[in-house]
Amino acid sequence: MRRIIFPALVVMFTAVTLYAQVQLPTSSIRGNVGVFIEPQIDTSRLDPYREVINQYPGTLQAAEAQLAIGMVYYDGRAYSGSMREFKKVLGDYPVFPVTDDAEYYIARSHSKLHQDSLAIEEARKVVTLYPNSEWVDESLNLIGWSRYIQERYADAIAEFRNIMDHYPACKYRDDAWMMIGKSYKRLGRYDDAINAFSKPITDFPPSNHQNEAQLEIGVIRMKVAQYDTAMVELQKVIDLYPSLKGKSKAQYEIASIWFIKGDKRRAAAEFQKIIDLYPNEQVASYAAFRVGYCLMGLKEYESAIKQFEKTEESYKDFSQKDWLLYFTGKCLHELGRTQEGNTYLQRLISEYKGSSLVTAAKRLLGM
Repeated sequence: MRRIIFPALVVMFTAVTLYAQVQLPTSSIRGNVGVFIEPQIDTSRLDPYREVINQYPGTLQAAEAQLAIGMVYYDGRAYSGSMREFKKVLGDYPVFPVTDDAEYYIARSHSKLHQDSLAIEEARKVVTLYPNSEWVDESLNLIGWSRYIQERYADAIAEFRNIMDHYPACKYRDDAWMMIGKSYKRLGRYDDAINAFSKPITDFPPSNHQNEAQLEIGVIRMKVAQYDTAMVELQKVIDLYPSLKGKSKAQYEIASIWFIKGDKRRAAAEFQKIIDLYPNEQVASYAAFRVGYCLMGLKEYESAIKQFEKTEESYKDFSQKDWLLYFTGKCLHELGRTQEGNTYLQRLISEYKGSSLVTAAKRLLGM
């Protein structure tokens, strides 16, 4: 595998509705997307490469130096600049064996700027023009991923199946099966999704996606109300794989299933396992709330209040504190401690004016 002289950072590619309407934090397919302002690059870092270009014009060394300039911009997240510099490689040094690198990173730069159609166009050039390039696997993956980002799930499936059918040596075959499964899941084709998610578990041991794939199967079984089967599949995430990845979410879903089945006592115990076993996971704060909610459902109001208060105190970053205030106030009302309860409800109204619980809190206050 060819390696250029100058260092290049290769960037690889590296979602549960909760009952009682409290949700785990989720992200969009792409993540947080806002207005992207490109950072300024310290252009003095480019001087050594420019010196090479000036001293050895028209040579492989100059071509590699030009590529390295593009990588400085790319690694600095200045993607418009990186594309400009990579295009110079294609224009000024077309006969040297760095043009595939430049083409691939043009595609990656478009992807970073959320220009998915352009990313696909450039990635296809890598596959068709440079069939022996070390970037073919990454380009194939990028094409499928970009279709998924565009929510063109059938097209994404076709692109990833292309990897399965025509690139048997591709190092992203297990990744492709994961993305096929996620695409089928988005389309509501759950049996097909489960079949796809099964592949990284059975066909690619030890795939890095085994935990995630097993979790996805359990979540789908839960989504279609196959609760007993779902618990079996989710328990496998906890029992079969040494990595902690996905274990806390699997445990959360198991606890949620017990709640759905009406066994609030068992559900509370299962949620407590998350707090005990995975205290540093973000899901722990939601589990702590759900323990209190289960206790409230069991009419153990004193215990529920203590749990809600403990959750508020222990998890300062818990994103749905309006629910803690509302249910603490509601439990106090159930105990006849109306004035105490009203304090929590009033806090909810004053501190979380946009909460969906404001109307319910006002109703309890008689407003």
